[in-house]
Amino acid sequence: MSTNITGVTMPTPSATVNEYAGESFTMGGVLTISGASGWAESADMYFQWDQGTGTWTTIGATGYLSTQDTNPILTLQTVVEQQITIDSDIAGPEDSYQIRVKIIEDDLTVAYSGEQTVNVGEALVNYKQKIIITSIFS
Repeated sequence: MSTNITGVTMPTPSATVNEYAGESFTMGGVLTISGASGWAESADMYFQWDQGTGTWTTIGATGYLSTQDTNPILTLQTVVEQQITIDSDIAGPEDSYQIRVKIIEDDLTVAYSGEQTVNVGEALVNYKQKIIITSIFS
C-alpha cells in the first residue's frame, strides 16, 4: 500500500506560549500518513497565525509574529517534524494570538492541525529611577 497523507499535527509548541516582544519560539508540523511503501503524494506546509481578527494568514518576514525561515515548506514527503523559528516582534493591538499548521496536498485537499495560543507581552525595559533633590537655601 502506498504512503498517503491523512493530515497534519503541530507537536511544537505543545503548550501555550508566553513571551515578551523580542523573544522567539519554535513552531513545528508533522504530516500524518497511512500506508508504508512509496509516497503517492506530497504536501506544502504553511505555518499560520490569526491576528486576533479571525483571519488566518501565513507567518511572513514582518508582523507581530514573524519568521526569517522558509514558509511555506514545499513538496514534503516525510514524517520528520518540520520546524521554523517564530519571532514575537512587538506586542500588537491584541496580546494573544492563535497559531496552527496548514497543509495543501497535491490534489488540493486542505488539512489543519489543532491550534495553540501565543501570548505576547510588552518588552521588558530596565528602568533606573533618578532621584533629584532640590535644596533651597535662603
